Amino acid sequence: MVKDPQIGTAYSRSVFYLDGLLCATAFFSFVSVEYPLGGIGNMRLPAEFLLGLSCLLFVFVLWGQRRFKADLGLRRPDGFWPCELRWWIGAYLLWMWIGAFFSAYPMVAFKASVTYAASVLTAFYAVFKIETEMPGGGFGRRAAWAALLGLTIVSLYGIGRYLFGESIPINLIFRIPRPFMADHTHWGAMLGLWLFPCLYFVRYAVRPWQRMAAVGMSLVFVTALWVSHGRAAAACLLVPVGVAAVLYWLRWPRRVRVVSALVVLTLVAAGGLWGVRQGRAQAAGKSENWGRNMLSLVQYRQDVSSMERVNRWKCAARLTADYPLLGCGKDVYSFVYGPYQREEDLTELSTFEGDRGNAHSEYASAFCETGVPGGLLFLCIVVFGFTAGIKAYRAVGRKAGGLSSAGSSDTTANGADTACRQRAWILSLLLGLTAYFVQGLFNNFLCLDSGRFSVFLMLALLQAAYVRGLSVDNESKTIHR
Repeated sequence: MVKDPQIGTAYSRSVFYLDGLLCATAFFSFVSVEYPLGGIGNMRLPAEFLLGLSCLLFVFVLWGQRRFKADLGLRRPDGFWPCELRWWIGAYLLWMWIGAFFSAYPMVAFKASVTYAASVLTAFYAVFKIETEMPGGGFGRRAAWAALLGLTIVSLYGIGRYLFGESIPINLIFRIPRPFMADHTHWGAMLGLWLFPCLYFVRYAVRPWQRMAAVGMSLVFVTALWVSHGRAAAACLLVPVGVAAVLYWLRWPRRVRVVSALVVLTLVAAGGLWGVRQGRAQAAGKSENWGRNMLSLVQYRQDVSSMERVNRWKCAARLTADYPLLGCGKDVYSFVYGPYQREEDLTELSTFEGDRGNAHSEYASAFCETGVPGGLLFLCIVVFGFTAGIKAYRAVGRKAGGLSSAGSSDTTANGADTACRQRAWILSLLLGLTAYFVQGLFNNFLCLDSGRFSVFLMLALLQAAYVRGLSVDNESKTIHR
């Protein structure tokens, strides 16, 4: 029982304020600008300030829940392990901190580890707790709306600068989204990540004005993808689009599926032959022609950017071989990879100054900066995050199917409609994360606040959906016993 009513009131208010603060953080994770702090680096304001405030408030909420023994929501269901992401993420953060103390640049690694932990504590643990334990629900969709609004503002800024600003040469196209985004690839990755949740609101938003807003945002995102010249983002979108297409294709009659599969295979073969022919006929370097830029993905030896990525990946492999246990330290790669370059791999973008970029791969970065154990823990986060989402999708699907066959009452119909909406929401999160982690083969943006917050926010929402899905399964098992 609560002994001090004033403290109890403060605790209740802090839970309410944490909801709004996390939505504000989701918005400002995109609409923030870097400010130099002298010799200790840069700070993105107001995003990092809100992250720190959210962390403090979340710690107070945890203390208050323990102090007052508040039982706010769901209990941990059976069968939760190994999809309980909080243990994998916690182990990954712990290993990252241990490696920071043995890094060649301990202050850099320690600062990066603190920032990473603050983002994950806020974006995953706090979001997961609110989404699963607060009455009423709906927080995940509110946070998604906030993030979509912030990304839309940045996208309109980039589109306006591209169309109406000063003429920008194609080799400087990466400057378009600055100062809000690091470069055009960062912009494209965030667009691919949030496009599918935005499309979900186009179909399933409750109010008509929300659907209209979602339609406008979707058009802005598609236009921004074209403006950003993000080859990797556009190409990696084909994977989640293909997954969604297969899911709908499986619902068709068998004959229609066979005919449509033959048509698609014919078109793919024709497109491949056309690409090979075009590639042999023209050099596929940097060009204002969007098609040529896409061709450079497969003809990487004719593209400087692609060749530099290969150089960075080789350096990451050599660093992993030299630091197999703890890695070189979080965000230390850019300071130490220079001597690991070989003369035959150098390009005009190569540097030995430690001031240009990173390993250009989420997976290579995890292995070289946190060692082989850290890289495996990161892979576990990705794999079991998707596993939790797929299991949640199937559990909600079983619930929708059971309600649909139970009868035609208004209550049953409303329950089936809610289950279908939840299933579509889970699918949109899965498709967005699929686009991001496929692109993670070629770029890495978890070193940035906006990338970390968005990715771990979606993982937390999938984890919460998985907990609720297992709760539904456990209830149905209890009923049928």
